[in-house]
Amino acid sequence: MQVFKKIKSLKGKQKYEFIAASTLTIALLSALPVYAWFSYNRNLETITKIKEPGEIIIRAGKSDAAAEDADPIVNFEMKEIDIEKILEAGKPAQYVFSVKPGDYNLKYDLLLAHTTNIPFSYSIYSASAVNTDKLSEAEISALTVYQPGDAIDATYYQKNGNALTLTPLNYDNGTFGRNLAKQNDNYYNNTYDDNDKPEIYAIPVYLKTEDPQKHPENASERYDYYILEISWDSNADTSNKNFEKWNTAVNNKETDMIYITASNHND
Repeated sequence: MQVFKKIKSLKGKQKYEFIAASTLTIALLSALPVYAWFSYNRNLETITKIKEPGEIIIRAGKSDAAAEDADPIVNFEMKEIDIEKILEAGKPAQYVFSVKPGDYNLKYDLLLAHTTNIPFSYSIYSASAVNTDKLSEAEISALTVYQPGDAIDATYYQKNGNALTLTPLNYDNGTFGRNLAKQNDNYYNNTYDDNDKPEIYAIPVYLKTEDPQKHPENASERYDYYILEISWDSNADTSNKNFEKWNTAVNNKETDMIYITASNHND
């Protein structure tokens, strides 16, 4: 009531200015909650984008050097491994795969899992593509060639340094010099049901990179490239007469399952 009496006592121009000022004040007071809500949601959106986990993608190598992306993972073929060639030539089988660590370039871990039917040894190397125009045949033969399917062009990759250190997660004591998988831990329980009775060689062993991988900030490529190397396990005790029961026959179509995954590294 005091406000209305005040307005009534003012002259025309003063009355107009007072009403305009009061209206503006009310408008500002009304706008404050809206602005606060808008600001809060903008901040929330920013926080959400920052904390949103990046998408990690595993693909094969890149057969076209000019392509922006690596080839689909279907081109990561690991068939027809010739054990005789591995044994005689001493040259392991090598396969190229790649990892795109996501838009936020987060650290990630590589996990290798494989069954143990065949006495193989597995290693993973960081790799990079090489221009072979000025290399000799001997230098080219030392590289890993990636040429999937009917691709005309091939890309050659070189190892960058030593093999990545892989930490075993579920090794048992092993048999005949070989490391097998435990049959009574969480890895086994997550793979098989209680009523399953798998052969010991069908239980996968799991290995994880000891150090997290990080995509270089100044890299021209969006992918990190790796070479999976498969060789004969020199630690296998083939002198033991019972070793033959472990399927040592060369190229006898024994099968092993191999999985490679990449996941965000948790510090």
